[in-house]
Amino acid sequence: MSAYDILEKARSSSIRAPTQIYRSLEKLEGQGLVHRIEALSAFIACSDRHETDHKPGFVICRGCRTVREFEAAQIHDLAREAAGPQFSVDAVSLEIFGQCESCRG
Repeated sequence: MSAYDILEKARSSSIRAPTQIYRSLEKLEGQGLVHRIEALSAFIACSDRHETDHKPGFVICRGCRTVREFEAAQIHDLAREAAGPQFSVDAVSLEIFGQCESCRG
């Protein structure tokens, strides 16, 4: 769900600006409660139990835009190893695209 989608649903409340939504989403993201899906410019609720070392990856359906979260610790470790000692990795984003079973029909 994008910040503008949330704003549209919240129109009846006191929230009037996307800035308020973005600040709230950034705070939730910092707490590990939501994840930003870069390719969709959207956010999803975290499906993990908030383990301290949670490293998510995402499978995204091109048809219905459904997003499924999975643990991607090995990919995150590989990114750090590939970067080597001369590069400090501060973020890894893994978004895998395809079609879900329903959309393949």
